[in-house]
Amino acid sequence: MIIRQATPNDNTRIEWLTREAFWNHMNVACDEHYIIHKTRKLPCFNKNLAFIAEEEGKLVGYIALYDAELKHHNETHKILTICPIVVHPFYQQKGIGTMLIKKAHKEAKEMGYGAVVIFGDPDYYKRFGYVNAKHHGITTVQGDNFDEFLSKELVRGFLKGKDGMFKELHKIPLSKDEIVKYDNQLLSNIFFKKDQKETK
Repeated sequence: MIIRQATPNDNTRIEWLTREAFWNHMNVACDEHYIIHKTRKLPCFNKNLAFIAEEEGKLVGYIALYDAELKHHNETHKILTICPIVVHPFYQQKGIGTMLIKKAHKEAKEMGYGAVVIFGDPDYYKRFGYVNAKHHGITTVQGDNFDEFLSKELVRGFLKGKDGMFKELHKIPLSKDEIVKYDNQLLSNIFFKKDQKETK
């Protein structure tokens, strides 16, 4: 298994992987692959914190960390959020998600980031040191807190005295027509490339 930084050449494969993973999980149409496509173009996307997992050249996992903000009184602190973790349905429960998260945390810390705030499954993320965000005095923009709202210090003590409001920077409006159009485009790109390989 190889974990490496994602490149623009991986974009179509990443979106296809995401579509496969979430469609299988939800058994309904999903928009996660389109969200990845759109938010990759935003300033909060950090290309140095996007990683893929490959096994024998096959893309089986993906993670991306985005810049986010923590508003503390009149101060704004730059932190991170995860969006998303994707593992191919056939490769789940094999520790790939764990490898991706640990790699992302390590690189983010080395880049000088001090904390990550996410929305996720507390039973899954607590193994990586995440706690309920209220532990650090952090709320959503609406002032709420709930079990799936989690925070983690990459640098011990970073969040001390920084209680405040978490703000995501990668949220964008989406329309159903946009998603359907892009979904068809992605399918066309995937099968066109497949046909090209088969005719060579």
